[in-house]
Amino acid sequence: MGKELPKVIVENGIVYHLAENDRHRYFRMVLDGTWNEYLHEVDEECYRELEMAVKRTKEKEGVIRGFEERESHVLGG
Repeated sequence: MGKELPKVIVENGIVYHLAENDRHRYFRMVLDGTWNEYLHEVDEECYRELEMAVKRTKEKEGVIRGFEERESHVLGG
């Protein structure tokens, strides 16, 4: 009987919980040498998403601050 595939792996301090089909994908990627490339792509996507979230937050806060400033002027504040 073969060795059981991991349900949880840790790479560079990040914990990955793998579903059954992901465990087989992980094993294939390790064997064919594409696992690190995959992690790099995921990392880049996370940074892009974070940058977009920060940008949206800044835009939203800018709109709120701008509204508060206009409201303050209108109300004589």
